Parts: sequence; structure tokens; C-alpha cells
Amino acid sequence: MRLSHRSAARLVARAATHSIQNRACSTTTVHTIQNIDIHLPNIERPHEQARPRVAKLSQGLGQHGCGDGTSSVVWHSARVLSEHLASEGSLPAAPYVEVGAGLGLCGLTLAKLVEERKEHSGSPELPLVYQTDGDDEAVALLQSTAIFNGIGHLIRAHGLEWGNRQQTSALLDQLDEPPGLVIGSDVLYDINAIPALVETIAQLGAPLTLIAFPPRHPGIAGGSSCREMEGLEQHAAKHGLRVELLKQRATLQARPSDEQQQDPPRDPARTSRWVDGVWLVALRAGGAEKPP
Repeated sequence: MRLSHRSAARLVARAATHSIQNRACSTTTVHTIQNIDIHLPNIERPHEQARPRVAKLSQGLGQHGCGDGTSSVVWHSARVLSEHLASEGSLPAAPYVEVGAGLGLCGLTLAKLVEERKEHSGSPELPLVYQTDGDDEAVALLQSTAIFNGIGHLIRAHGLEWGNRQQTSALLDQLDEPPGLVIGSDVLYDINAIPALVETIAQLGAPLTLIAFPPRHPGIAGGSSCREMEGLEQHAAKHGLRVELLKQRATLQARPSDEQQQDPPRDPARTSRWVDGVWLVALRAGGAEKPP
């Protein structure tokens, strides 16, 4: 029996739902970015379990991924970056690459934006957004989530460890042209991983990279600086990239109470930094013009 397009779509949606549930997700939550609804799986791993792990990772003790909880949380910086993308009048030319995608809110938002605005001018047979993560579980979940949201044809999930030039080359081989934009949210929590992240961004060769992050580490120079920004500037310069702070934004006010519940509590300086705000920065290729 030959299925109609509508019946086939229902079967794909059911399969995607089943796949999401099999990966420890009992329900989905709708995240609204302006007028765009994104359905993301609820991983059965509380937010409070992920945050202490990030505190350890920020001291250089490990890698991120679904297994440690950081890829199972929609961090607030992902919403900030998604809202910024939605507020832009126009976007750079596709394709796009998301690094450290986690649950994939930013990449899903980007794909839906382009589809809604009908801005895609590339090959109709190739995806618009390549969502990458260094964790195999996260990669499989990203593709299932894209299908569940009805945009599986616009997204391809791809394994990518920062600093792995072979994996980055394999990703570039799948693109019909270099990416017009690279995005990443909350990808700077491990200061020691910044050199590898910047190396990967430089190899991808996009004229513009947007990164949203909460500054967790007071800067060596003191004042309003942070080590995340200092690390970005230092390593970006080595690859001919310029770093520009675009905006700072206050985070959710519920976080201080969450921090007080941690056992053991984090260092007070870092706790205060946690709620200081989300920074949005741009890395631009040398001589690249600012987007409109």
C-alpha cells in the first residue's frame, strides 16, 4: 500500500516521538521565540543536577555531553541567542553550523526562521542547519527532535569534537559551501576548552560566529572583564578573528535560590557572576563587514 504524504508525515512524527521517549524523555516542552514554537524533549535529569557538574567542568575536569547533564538543559543563554536571531531583519546566507548544540533550541529556531521567511537560496536537497555536538547521545536526539518539529529535512545532526580537525573537515565536506554563520550558546563554561573551540570555529571559515554565554569567571584584569571574554580574544587573534561584545542582558532572577540549594555551595564570587547577565559576542573573520 502506498502512503500519502500526510500519512507518511504522521508515521515519521510518531517514530520521532518514540525515539525521543526512548532517550529518557517523558514529555516535551514548548519554547516560544517570538511567534515561533519549538518543541524540546524533557530529559529526566533535573536542572539542579546539571549545574554542579558545570561548576566542575568550568575548572577543567571533563568534557560536556548528555551523560553529564549539560546537554539535557535549555540554558538561558540559548534563549537569548535564539531571540537575537529572531529579532534580526535578515540573516547571513545558509548553510549554518551550531556548535555544542545540546538540545538544539538555537539551531531549530534558525531553521524555522529561514523556512518562515523563505530566505534559503541554496540547494533544496541540502539541510540549512548542521547541529553539532561532541556527544553521540546528543547527536541522535538532535535529529529526532528536528523531525518531531517537522523540520527534519532542514537539519542534519553531526558529531563534532572541538579541536578535531578531521571531524571538522568531514562536516565541511557535507556542505555545498562554507557556512555563512556559526552559532553557539553556553559553550564557554570550560575555560580550558576555549582554544579548541576557537580552532574549530576558525576551520569552519564562517565570516560571522555568534556566541551567547553567562560570564562565570571573573577576569584576571578585574573590573567588568571575564575570563571567557579574555580567552576568546586571546585565541581568536591567533586565528585572525576579531571579537566584539554585542550586548549584555540580565538573566532569570530565579537562579540565586537555585544556587543556594547546591551541595556543596559554589564559591560566592562565581555565584554572583552566575546571575550577572548573558553576554552576546561576535567573532568576525578579518576584514569582514558587520551584518545589517
